[in-house]
Amino acid sequence: MSNPEIIKLWKEKAQIDYIPPFMSLWVSLDAWMKNRFELRKDRDELEELKKNGSSLFTKFSELIDGNNINGIIFRGYFAELHRALLSAHIPYQRHPDKTISFECCMVEYKDGNPRFESILIEDEEDNSSFETLIEFEETDQETIDLDDDLTVESDPERLFVAYIEIVYQIRCALFHGDIAPTSQENKRVIQQLYLTLSMVMENI
Repeated sequence: MSNPEIIKLWKEKAQIDYIPPFMSLWVSLDAWMKNRFELRKDRDELEELKKNGSSLFTKFSELIDGNNINGIIFRGYFAELHRALLSAHIPYQRHPDKTISFECCMVEYKDGNPRFESILIEDEEDNSSFETLIEFEETDQETIDLDDDLTVESDPERLFVAYIEIVYQIRCALFHGDIAPTSQENKRVIQQLYLTLSMVMENI
């Protein structure tokens, strides 16, 4: 009969460490940005990526709102990324009072001054205020259902900006040793970033 400790050790070895492949993806993305934009600073490259049309945005847009199987899979990963971020409580670099999540996205970075907003759409049934419900209905805002329980705004450009910033922030936190690689919550975040980014970077 097998030793329980041996079984446990083999099970632990079966767990995938997503940090190395995620960081390798970042190196690939960083090299791609440097080749495309020919800028010296990561932040400058990142802002150019956000505002310029690129194959990355095109692929992201196809995935976040696509009706095919890849779109369904990507939205599922995207939803799990949000939930993982909520559990991990990882602060933004240089803005430790702000926690990275879909409820607090850096949607603009102008002259060193970031603007944080939510990309989530609240369920109408959760709005206790009748006036809030009327206001929501009057805007006739289109939405994207990531799964049965999570909905985001239907603005691929804004979603892409928020997503790329999250990728960059987690990369910085790993690179500077600001988050523990052994934390299960952090591992979930990195896993979902790897799964989503590998799909977004498919055509690079």
